[in-house]
Amino acid sequence: MVLVGYVDLALVLSGTADVAILLARLYGWPLESPFRWALLAWTPVELWRRWGIYNRKVLLKLIYFPLGGRHRRVLNIMLTFLASAWLLHSGWFGSKYWIVGVPGWRDQAAYFLLQGAIVCVWLTVAELWGRHADSAKETGLRWSWARLAGTAATQVAAALAHVIILAQALPFGDRFAVIARCLGWVGR
Repeated sequence: MVLVGYVDLALVLSGTADVAILLARLYGWPLESPFRWALLAWTPVELWRRWGIYNRKVLLKLIYFPLGGRHRRVLNIMLTFLASAWLLHSGWFGSKYWIVGVPGWRDQAAYFLLQGAIVCVWLTVAELWGRHADSAKETGLRWSWARLAGTAATQVAAALAHVIILAQALPFGDRFAVIARCLGWVGR
């Protein structure tokens, strides 16, 4: 159910954005799509290159690079993801804070901090393997068993993280129990 909800969310967001982009293009504005097949991303870094492209560009220019970029990479990534939660719930872009309130901010902050942690863990593991996980050279689309496994793992991690913001009917702490249960860490 978690994966179905995640795929549904990704397709709805992408499809809705594509309709807006199509209308803009009909009026002569050459905008690129804000989603580039995010469901095909094979690493957490690649997922965020493909998901919410306009948000990413703004956050990189306003938060990540002014903080020093790779100088203190883990801290800067986490602060950039936290700023993403604020951006989505400040009323500037996305939901209005006064409508979703403190629980909405809490949910978004927890979600984006978890996503930032997943990205930081991936970058650390990739460095230990001697790979450049965040280099632009990795953007070519080619099939391999490793790429397929990476895509599956990335999408499962993203789907589980989405439980934090999609399962609003559950108390906040129970959402983490659902994630643990999906991973088989807690008995049924």
